[in-house]
Amino acid sequence: MRQFTFLLLLIAFAHASTGCTNTISGTVDGLELPLMQSAFYIESEDGYGDDGTLLVWMSSVEDACTKAEAVLAGQDATDDPDELAALWSTHYPADFWEVTVVLRTADVNDSVAGSSFDGVGWDEESERPGQAFASFTHFLRDHDAAFWDGSGEYERYQDLYYTDQGTLNVDVHSPGDQIGGYFDTGAADWDDGDAQGDVGIDFDAERCRGVERVFF
Repeated sequence: MRQFTFLLLLIAFAHASTGCTNTISGTVDGLELPLMQSAFYIESEDGYGDDGTLLVWMSSVEDACTKAEAVLAGQDATDDPDELAALWSTHYPADFWEVTVVLRTADVNDSVAGSSFDGVGWDEESERPGQAFASFTHFLRDHDAAFWDGSGEYERYQDLYYTDQGTLNVDVHSPGDQIGGYFDTGAADWDDGDAQGDVGIDFDAERCRGVERVFF
């Protein structure tokens, strides 16, 4: 299983970037993804031990950085399934998409603008700086109490796909502020690697410190 399996349960969403550059071309499992209404990134200097992590989220939810901060803070404050279900439904619609992109860097304070990252295979870990992967999550229904107490089957709530290889080119990177680029890759089922389409991830995101504070 890849690193960052927190993507299965903890969802962080997008910041105020709402430009048309945040788009997904191609299809995933035969579906065209909606416009990504917002995007953000967070960073960690030691996300991979001595190496850093740049983590980009794109979402079909507007103003999602604020919503994600509230939900993640709520998860820290309570483990009551009913309270968590109410918190979720207050902030998120039943049906939406999220795309995450993870870049492994030697130092998050060094600009990687103009750099190319190798996409890892769907079942591979990122093992060195200069590698990247992404995930696509289609949320299918509200995360009710059954989701939070573990009695509901995961597959009822969301479909998950990983990227498979490809190349990510970083066009813009102002460390601590903004990152933008394009990931030309393929999509695959997260559990068995069945190919689910060729996709291009075009992203332009600003840093979301609110989520970063409660996430890491």
